Amino acid sequence: MLKLKLFIIGIFLASPLLAGSAEFDKKMFDSIIETVRENARYDLSDNEIYRGAVQGVMQVLEEKNKGVSDRETARLIFGGNDRNTLLNPAQAENLGINTRGSFAGIGVAIEYKSGDGMPNPIIKKVMEGGGKKAGVRKDDQILKINGRPVAEFGTLFAIINEIRGPVDTRVALTLLRKSEVIDVEVTRETVKIEAVESRILPGGIGYIKLKNFSETAARDFDRELKNFQREKADRIILDLRNNFGGILQTGTEIMGCFTKKNDILFQEQKKTGTELKPFRAVANGAAADTDVVVLVNNGTRSVAEAMASMFKHRENSKVIGMATFGKASVEDVFNLSGNYRMVITVGMLYDSDGNTWHGTGVNPDIVVPESEDETDNLLDMAIDYVKRI
Repeated sequence: MLKLKLFIIGIFLASPLLAGSAEFDKKMFDSIIETVRENARYDLSDNEIYRGAVQGVMQVLEEKNKGVSDRETARLIFGGNDRNTLLNPAQAENLGINTRGSFAGIGVAIEYKSGDGMPNPIIKKVMEGGGKKAGVRKDDQILKINGRPVAEFGTLFAIINEIRGPVDTRVALTLLRKSEVIDVEVTRETVKIEAVESRILPGGIGYIKLKNFSETAARDFDRELKNFQREKADRIILDLRNNFGGILQTGTEIMGCFTKKNDILFQEQKKTGTELKPFRAVANGAAADTDVVVLVNNGTRSVAEAMASMFKHRENSKVIGMATFGKASVEDVFNLSGNYRMVITVGMLYDSDGNTWHGTGVNPDIVVPESEDETDNLLDMAIDYVKRI
């Protein structure tokens, strides 16, 4: 009997096409579940069965949405999740940070690649907040959180979730600073994620770095644009490097600053095979005639790629850098009971010519690799270029 069972297993392992030959319907599904209940070594609760079925549906959706390049193995913008996924309450709260532009935490940016020679999370940036007040510094390594070694948390998401918490509560960190071990207690505060950073460069050039497309990004961008106009900065360098994307509507508002009425910003297709719907500028933008140089790299994603593509088709602009990430899919978030949320791909973006950058990225007009040292060669090139316009 044992040999027979092993032989049967071998048949199925060697014949994967058999799995795809059956027509799956509710009757088939019920039959499979009943067989599992009666014969599987492990008992499954109704909750586990339903959850597994949902996860399977999400996986099928994600497989249909393949195409994002393999240049980066980390998941996209949903805090460690696929683009088609079910989010538990904690993950759903983390997702909201990308759009709200603020969160309750200690005000640090963390990098953690446990499988890539990085055993401990490293503080990459310290913003205004409790962490800075407690003496946390850039390049500190986190050894423990609330007395627990970081290895016990397993993932970056779990580490971040442990550090974040309600405003005015505390989190204890054990840090490694060079060869010194330091214990600090940090009070959590409301941390604002700045969407826009700008300054005026010599020669009347306005530099503006757009970090994301949160709820406040369009308002902040408009404020800085008006400041450029007051200061007579008549040429602009727009930095979209490492912009992870965000709210599509915010992107259309900012793109509208640089286009004329009825110009196509991008096009969207909902269901596969349906017509493309163009999104057009509703009015003449305040900077529609302004010369613009746009900086991009492999970290330019999603809505930022739509913007880069728009500038490639716009007069008086050049896109400089490296090919962008390659995500043109549009996701929407649906609220479910129990504070769960579901993220589903609902569309795909295309440029004004009807071409998508999904899986390939937006190729810049001028290809320039970023330097590996501390110098910003792309910005230097952009300044030199815009001076000659």
